Parts: sequence; C-alpha cells; structure tokens
Amino acid sequence: MRDRGIARYLALVVVFAVASGDFGGFRTAARPSPQLRAIITGRSLAFSPDGQLIATTGEYGWVLLFRVADGGLVRIFGGHIGPTMFVTFSPSGTLLASGSLDENFHLHRVSDGQLVMTQVGHQMGINAIVFTADEALMASASTDRDIRIWRVAENPALRILRGHRNRVEALVLTPDERELISAGFDGTIRFWQFPDGRALEVLAAHDERILALALSPDGEWLASAGADRAIKIWNRRARTLAMVLEGHEKAVNALAFSPDGALLASASEDRTVRLWRLSDGALVQTIPAHAGGVFDVAFSPDGALLASSGSDRAIRLWAVSDGSLWRTITSP
Repeated sequence: MRDRGIARYLALVVVFAVASGDFGGFRTAARPSPQLRAIITGRSLAFSPDGQLIATTGEYGWVLLFRVADGGLVRIFGGHIGPTMFVTFSPSGTLLASGSLDENFHLHRVSDGQLVMTQVGHQMGINAIVFTADEALMASASTDRDIRIWRVAENPALRILRGHRNRVEALVLTPDERELISAGFDGTIRFWQFPDGRALEVLAAHDERILALALSPDGEWLASAGADRAIKIWNRRARTLAMVLEGHEKAVNALAFSPDGALLASASEDRTVRLWRLSDGALVQTIPAHAGGVFDVAFSPDGALLASSGSDRAIRLWAVSDGSLWRTITSP
C-alpha cells in the first residue's frame, strides 16, 4: 500500500506553489511560506563534512539547516510535498540530499539553497541515500522494496536492485565502493556488487525489522539493529556474527560509528543513546537523551560531539568524552 502520508500532505502543494511562484519545474525550489513555522521533526540528521552545519528533517516537507557553533538557523530547504524522512550531505558538503514520503529525493546546493535536481522513479517513500566519494553516483532505498543506483543529478536511475521482500530501510557503501549493503523490514542484510548491482550474499540477520546499519570507517565491521532491540556486529568480509550488544529496552532506530572506529553509538525508542566500545562490546555510556524515542544519531567529523534527534522535536549535542550535554537546538 502506498504511503498514506502523501495524501495528508497534498494540500501543502498549493501552499508551496504560491510561495514559490512555480507550479511545474522540478528545478525550482519552493520557498517556505512565512505563515508556517519551521518545526524540527528530527527523523534524520547529518553533520556537514566540515562539522560546521547540521541538517535535519522538518515539518511541511522541509529540511532545516543549523549552525553547530550557536544553534542558529541558517536555511530552510523546501519543495517536498510529503514529510521528509532522510537527509545527508554529499562528501564535499556542496549538496544536501533529502528523501521524502512523496517518493522523490531532492538535491539542494548548500551554499544558496538552490534546488539542483529532483530524482524521480521510486514508487514509495525514500528511506536512505548514499553518495560515492567523487559524487558521480549515488544509491537510494525505498519503502517500495527497491534500491536504485543513479548518476548524481540525472534521471532516470541507471539500474534497480530487487531482492528485499519488504521495505528497505538502510544503506551503506564500503570505503572501496565495491559493495553496497542494504537492510530492511524483512530482517535480512543483503550485499550487492557496486556499481553493477549484482546480488551477492544474503544474511538472515534479525528475526524482526532491521531499522539501522552502520559500517566502521575501515569497512571491516558492520553493525545492524532494529525492532528486536539487539545490536549485532558482523565481520563484513567473512559475513559472520562477531558479537551481540544488549541493553536497550525498546527498538533501536539508528547506529553510528565514531570517525576513529573505536565507538558505536545507538539510538533507541527507550529514550536513550548508548555508546559502546567496539573492541570488546562494553557499554561505555548511557545518555538519557530525549523526552521520547530517539530517532537518529551522528558523530561530528572530529569525533568530539555526538548529535541526537528525537520525537521531542529537539536536536541535542553531547560531548563524547563524558556524555555531558553541550547544546540543544530547538525549532526557531
């Protein structure tokens, strides 16, 4: 069944069209109406590669961009007609990609907010996007069960990868860019040769929905987690289970490795963020992070800060060294 969220947001098309003065072209970004407050939803968040900015999802199909240093709002990216579910920066930091329940994902220029391209082809919402290091190619995952590989800022997709039996929720690309790894609601982790898309191994990884994947910076260790509350660490090359991290009391929504690969952060519906030591699986820190479920988590590029976002519509920045709260960013 197609995402019901689309229908709820169709009325906003008129608002965005009037605000932008454009009713047709994909390349013209809608300007948010001044009558609509910029509200954080926090379904996804991402640091810019230089660590100076943080992007997150917002109401009315927007993406919100904030300064890390003082929490100030820098820019609002508009144009989606459905709720935004995923955001990520390109490796150079020049582009911001956003995926939505409206079945499309947008590429905006970070410097001025200009909409560069709308990538069109999926039949349901977009849940994950990854770029190659040279920003020539990217891949996207969708509720429609498909993974698509694209040339950046070009339609249509180069190829479609099929095999998952349910929603595809997470994607990671290995550092050598030879493997694309996906996971989703069918409980499997699938390995694909990149960029030709040839199907490789399949792991029956979890008994319930997988909600998150993370790959260590050296590409050796793959972490997966989801509705069963367990975090599993896999030897990526051998495709074998190395350890299981337990402690969360509810579903684990997001995972992130620290830039040096020493720590793994996990975000859960139990309102906590946890830090684990990869070498032995020890729990280093439990942070009571949000008033509701925690949706996403990300390390700053220098590894000093950990960002979390949650259902309380806030972004919080934590000092990795001791787990103390450094800053809270709320809707302007």
